[in-house]
Amino acid sequence: MGDPLLAGGTQAFQHIVVTVAEILPDDWHTVWLYAEVMEGTGLIRCFVDTADPADGPMPRQVRFEPVRMFEVMESFRDVWYLAREQDPDRAWTTATLTMRHDGQFRVEYGYEPIPFEGESARLETWAQTYLPALPGPTLVVVSADNPSRSPDVPVADRQPPAANDESLTDLYVQHICAAMDKQYAFLDVIRDRRYNWNVSPREGVLDLDVEVKRRFGRPSVERLSYRAYPLGSEAYGLDTWLWSWVNEASALPDEVLVAGRALQSYGREHDIAALVEPELPLSAAVNGDRFAAIASGLLDADFYFRCPYAGGILFVVVNDPAFRRGVVDPLMRIAFTFTKLTMDDAVDLPDPRAALVAYLHSYNLTVTVDGARVSGTTADGRILTADFDERGRFAGLHGTFTSDRKKQ
Repeated sequence: MGDPLLAGGTQAFQHIVVTVAEILPDDWHTVWLYAEVMEGTGLIRCFVDTADPADGPMPRQVRFEPVRMFEVMESFRDVWYLAREQDPDRAWTTATLTMRHDGQFRVEYGYEPIPFEGESARLETWAQTYLPALPGPTLVVVSADNPSRSPDVPVADRQPPAANDESLTDLYVQHICAAMDKQYAFLDVIRDRRYNWNVSPREGVLDLDVEVKRRFGRPSVERLSYRAYPLGSEAYGLDTWLWSWVNEASALPDEVLVAGRALQSYGREHDIAALVEPELPLSAAVNGDRFAAIASGLLDADFYFRCPYAGGILFVVVNDPAFRRGVVDPLMRIAFTFTKLTMDDAVDLPDPRAALVAYLHSYNLTVTVDGARVSGTTADGRILTADFDERGRFAGLHGTFTSDRKKQ
């Protein structure tokens, strides 16, 4: 049997080579590409040597942008499926592709099961096997400004932007409750059903194939397609955030970058550095979920969606008339959502009282703040009141859920 990457997989192989070549510095000499492929997940790492062969190789890691990562990962997955169809025993788990500037290449496969943990140790073992000694943690990062830039200081070692960090947190507090309200609305649509997802960043489309159970017969699949706008991505290993508008090499059209650019414009107008800096080290205050929550609230989006890929997580913001979010009783919705948020350890609420005030305003309620008590009144006179203790913690709520006007 021939090499599955070449026999029947020629198109996928060519796509891998072309995609990788597009992100490499002009003076590249040797490229080492490592891939792990499993059902539903995978990993890609790429190293490039730009040194003169006479001086000895000095490989540095090249980070793929999310769109490129999707393309390369899917091409490797096509080859993996082909190998599995030809012979289940030939379904490799790892592949190493070495390419030289003179056209020579080599592909090697591994067949050992891949554990869910120990990624760093596996990569270290692989690097010791295939790479010359690395000179240090210097990183080649593709960017729109300079496709071959090599920063003197690794991104992970840079300090988060200091300008107006409090403004970023305030913005998050202002929108977190409304954003999570929409996330819960999305879960209401899914209703605990199993689903598969696929995102097309260039087309700006998120597809969800949702299982529909039937009383009789096999379950069917319902496809839900929504307009989605790539916001940015978290990178595993590097622990960085990269805005979607940074890299022209990703070839994302302007119409799908509107969410990220809107936050960028807001950041410039209000002097919030984290919304303007192209790339940021991840922290408790700087991460994809916080940025996505801000975008969801600030841009009045329907919800946001996390798209894990081999090298991290792409965050997209969904804004589509096809998504219908029905709220029958806003006070009941607010009471349910806010109570749930205060009990959810996965959601950070730096200032619950300020978050509730902003949440009530998002439903166009008349808001009254009296010390540790916050109240929201609807147009028809119904009231929801929340109490907070001396430390600002949520202490409980009560309300009237009948209209005073109806009693008159």
